[in-house]
Amino acid sequence: MAQNTETEELLDDIDDRLERLRQQFQLYFQGLDKRPPTDERDRLKTLILRSRGESRRWSTKDRFRISTLHQKFLSYNRMWSRTLKEIEDGTYFRHRNKLKRKKAQEETAPPGSPAPIDLPTAPPRAAAAGAAGGPGSLSDDRMRRLYNVYMQAKKRTGEKTNLSYDSLKKQLQKQIPAIKKRHKCRDVDFKVVLKNGKAMLKAVPK
Repeated sequence: MAQNTETEELLDDIDDRLERLRQQFQLYFQGLDKRPPTDERDRLKTLILRSRGESRRWSTKDRFRISTLHQKFLSYNRMWSRTLKEIEDGTYFRHRNKLKRKKAQEETAPPGSPAPIDLPTAPPRAAAAGAAGGPGSLSDDRMRRLYNVYMQAKKRTGEKTNLSYDSLKKQLQKQIPAIKKRHKCRDVDFKVVLKNGKAMLKAVPK
């Protein structure tokens, strides 16, 4: 039983680290971080491969989970490697120019207009949770991801904040009805943007 608990904790840690790594790469590709988290990627890769080698002694459920996490890592890593190669070759400028155009639109757009920088796409389970909450609602998974990206962006811009997850959730959920009424939309999301060197949240009516 103790071994099963240790294995579950290990798998939970790998899952959490993989999600944080995905967010860190997204921040780098958006220009919110100066260096790609390649060292953490290599450390996590080593941990996953070592864990797969040890999984012969694990339960069927745990072996399936480490295999799933490995495939998830490989999928992300292919995408990260492709984008890093584009940046190295100079072919990623089309994305940078797109961000510049969106930033210019943000600076001239009225309050409440869509934000130029996308939050990393929520996984299917998060999207399903949001749908279950009804139009315009934010699922707990989506809200947690938004909060994590927002806090990381503030940290990288040198901003200090003691904003808690619960406080942010209350603020955004309180704004949603007014935003829906103002824009006559059925759904509302939020995105992290940079403006004047500061991380901000922008509403995105849908």
